[in-house]
Amino acid sequence: MNKQQIPFSFRLDIDASFDNFYGGQNHQLALNSLRLQAEGGGDKFLFLSGFSGLSHLLQASCLLAEQQQKISRYLPIKELLDYDPETVFEALEESDLICLDDVDSVVGNADWELALFNLYNRLLMTKTSLLVSSHTSLADMPLGLADLRSRLQSFAFFRLPDLSETERVKAFQLRSKLRGMDVSDSLAEYIYARCHREFSSLLAVLDRLDQTSLVEKRRLTIPFVKEVMGW
Repeated sequence: MNKQQIPFSFRLDIDASFDNFYGGQNHQLALNSLRLQAEGGGDKFLFLSGFSGLSHLLQASCLLAEQQQKISRYLPIKELLDYDPETVFEALEESDLICLDDVDSVVGNADWELALFNLYNRLLMTKTSLLVSSHTSLADMPLGLADLRSRLQSFAFFRLPDLSETERVKAFQLRSKLRGMDVSDSLAEYIYARCHREFSSLLAVLDRLDQTSLVEKRRLTIPFVKEVMGW
């Protein structure tokens, strides 16, 4: 596949920001480090792991970097595995910040592991920062390339603890509030109980309710949500 066919440009979620990421006290050190890196300071290499919120934070980092007049690149590795990795990573060091999402998806793929190793080595000679995310901890990643593991071990590590059910409800209410929608505790819990407790499902419901409430000029209530969602 030639270079012109590779989808280098991935549209960032403009709603992804640090301000609308709900994190408990255990998240603050990681969030502060991500902000500092995106602004051009702090750690050059960061490794972020956890169960949820990773893509949001990587895109938030890219958007914050762009607000600082910096060049950022966001690449969801899982969606690029069918492409030549050396071509995907070509000239990335010309950016100020590189964010590689789902980096654990390269495990077992010799070409991708080597390309990531080579990218790291090139970045050592630049001012470019690198942020990677993984749903798997480095200790549990069966990498075939030992040299890549040793390079990743040099990163600053942060693991995001999964949100409790109460925290997920609060996170949903925060995202709703930032869109100008007032969601009561009882309504948030009602919606949460019907979304399989997955935050991605909650956000999909929020999008639908936001659009419908704007069109019909109605506030969010349990009867309205039942009507819109067919619950």
